[in-house]
Amino acid sequence: VGPPNAGVATVSSNGNASFTGIATALRLDVKNGSQEALFAANQLQFNPTATAYIDHKTTSQDLIFRVSNSSATDTTSLIIKSSGNLEVKHDLDVDGHTHLDDLSVVGVTTFNGLSTNDVIRVRSADTNGISVVNILSEGTTGSSRILFSDTAATSGDGWISYSHNDRALTFTTAGTSNERLRIDSNGRLLIGHTTAISRHQTNAFLQIIGTTNDDSSASIGRWSADDDPSRLEFTKSRNATIGNHTAVQADDIIGSINFSGNDGTRYLGAAYIRGVATNPIADYDC
Repeated sequence: VGPPNAGVATVSSNGNASFTGIATALRLDVKNGSQEALFAANQLQFNPTATAYIDHKTTSQDLIFRVSNSSATDTTSLIIKSSGNLEVKHDLDVDGHTHLDDLSVVGVTTFNGLSTNDVIRVRSADTNGISVVNILSEGTTGSSRILFSDTAATSGDGWISYSHNDRALTFTTAGTSNERLRIDSNGRLLIGHTTAISRHQTNAFLQIIGTTNDDSSASIGRWSADDDPSRLEFTKSRNATIGNHTAVQADDIIGSINFSGNDGTRYLGAAYIRGVATNPIADYDC
């Protein structure tokens, strides 16, 4: 059934219907008043004015959902990949309890939930006890961040930020410009400054740096109903494997507290308190 070059509708003896036609022609037009659905080869088009499409891409076997325009790729909203993965091209709003497996999202994604439930939960599908959240940056510069905001600071009141430039992890509070702690690329823990400072004898892996009594001090306290104190303990073993035991030798320096001052260009040692192993090595315990 059909005029020349327009298409043919065929109904087989078992009741199946098939439609054929020229490649550029829409093959089936279903109307309900002003509402219309057009079926073509590998495409379902919704009218009026061609506002939405569902396409089957024969090269990749993907199923593509598009809106507003029949050809512009920037109107693609959703792609079901041939692998079964779901790719969302624009903002994704998720309400309620939703399982999102193998989901790739481009744009801003909002998860709306209640404080009585987990808004976002990452759960591993196996039982090895490992769950991973991967924040993947395209390129090797810039920063990847977890931002903490509220109604008084919608653009961020604090963050955990990883710089891909210097490969440092930083923490801010009471504003994203107030860095409180940094772990640099060497593993140094820096409090109060963004760069490690080498001193008289060390470039320490724990540095507390400040300009006042409070931010340049450290306190160790103990509250307990007994006679035991707080402790700052220095230990040494001659074994090169951390945690293993090899006896120290006579006159080994067990620990040292150094005092140094700046002479305008460098830090010079002024005094020290040291613990030194006795000779002979004794079975002592203070």
